[in-house]
Amino acid sequence: MLDRVSILAAVDDAYARRASGDKVALDAIWAPGAVFELVGRSPLMAATLPTGPAAAMDVVSTLVDRVRFHSFERLDAVVEGGQAAIRWHITASAPGGAPFEIELFDLWSFDEQYRATRLVQFTDTALLVDRIGGAALLA
Repeated sequence: MLDRVSILAAVDDAYARRASGDKVALDAIWAPGAVFELVGRSPLMAATLPTGPAAAMDVVSTLVDRVRFHSFERLDAVVEGGQAAIRWHITASAPGGAPFEIELFDLWSFDEQYRATRLVQFTDTALLVDRIGGAALLA
């Protein structure tokens, strides 16, 4: 049976790998067939960010290229069975851009080996698109 401490450790590890920008290390956290979905206003994000749901590493790879995580702090977490709901405070930047603050809300699902099977992520997509160079799309 999956436990809270191990699930939170797996998520914290995933965020550390994300902050490092190491795509090979990130690939190892996903179960076969894992799906990632960035939830937001699809027409706003479509030209700037992948939204999914799609193969996890396809989406994550693009996000790693477009948004660097400088720091992250887990603010709240609820874990039940193989699922976790977690709110984060992130300091991020686009390549060559100034750092900005943003919050994320994640819904994770895990298999019995603590590999992620699904991640649905919510954020202020208008702020994110603006900060990574999609400001013209907001007009």
